[in-house]
Amino acid sequence: MKRFEKTKGFIMGLLVASILFGGFTAFAWGVGPRWETIWVAYDNYRIVINGVPFQAVEPNGTVIEPFAFEDRIFAPFEHIARALGMTSNWDQFTNTLHLATAGGGGGFQQQPPQWPEPTPFVPQWPEPTPFVPQWPEPTPHTPQWPEPTPFTPQQPSHGPGGSSFPAGRYTAGSDLPPGRYVLTSDTPGSVIILNNNQRTLINQGLNPAGGPHASGVPTITLSVNHGYDIRLEGFQGSVTFAPAPDHMSNVLTTGVWTVGIHIAEGEYNARPTSHGDRGNLIVTNPDGRSALNELLETSIRVTLTHGQTVRIAALTSVTFER
Repeated sequence: MKRFEKTKGFIMGLLVASILFGGFTAFAWGVGPRWETIWVAYDNYRIVINGVPFQAVEPNGTVIEPFAFEDRIFAPFEHIARALGMTSNWDQFTNTLHLATAGGGGGFQQQPPQWPEPTPFVPQWPEPTPFVPQWPEPTPHTPQWPEPTPFTPQQPSHGPGGSSFPAGRYTAGSDLPPGRYVLTSDTPGSVIILNNNQRTLINQGLNPAGGPHASGVPTITLSVNHGYDIRLEGFQGSVTFAPAPDHMSNVLTTGVWTVGIHIAEGEYNARPTSHGDRGNLIVTNPDGRSALNELLETSIRVTLTHGQTVRIAALTSVTFER
């Protein structure tokens, strides 16, 4: 499942290793490619080289956008290497990418693999032993079938306290009225919510026993607009969507919040409310550009301005202190 991931430490570490040691060689061993389907997050991640914004563009004009996957940012390394004056060559026989800095040596010449001469194989077959099957006397068997238990599938329910849904896929506007909700569950599972552009807003475990040492959080709060794609996975029970009125607070739980509506603008020290809790704090400007993306374990200084969006992931709650 995909969460909002931290975005530091991957690209720079790999490039520094290339510069220090004069070249970098990546190997891919195996009998063939292994294909997997993964969820990745595109969130306008940027690359800046020596203070200058950099964008990877293919010869046909296609822009290669960095994305996040499992606490890492993935970017087109070949384009970045070229921008730093490095050379790259691909050896199709050994599935090896050769990289070298200017003057760093590491000359490359593609050579076909040298295969050893095959050794003829002569199978040695043992002498067959005649087989005479010994059949036991059949014992009459009368199967005892248990009485079937009628199955009644769970159905969504709606009441004054909110709407409850079993695991499944739903659409805001047809299955759930648009609005702002607090999500809770009576069993663990995962919640994935995508907006109308199929951008992930929430990818979070929901667990009634959530806390610093539990898998998942006890609540998720966000606004659900018409057409949003809601996916509830792995729940044995149901997920309740309870209406959440807008009000100001300095303690925000996992979810999506707006500065000026749910928290006042200003400068804060932001920290996990519960000791030992850790997760992601993401602040986005009204134009969609990222203002902050931090793994929150201890207190950090944060400046919030009117209209910014605050996203909290994998934290029971965050306390904002002036």
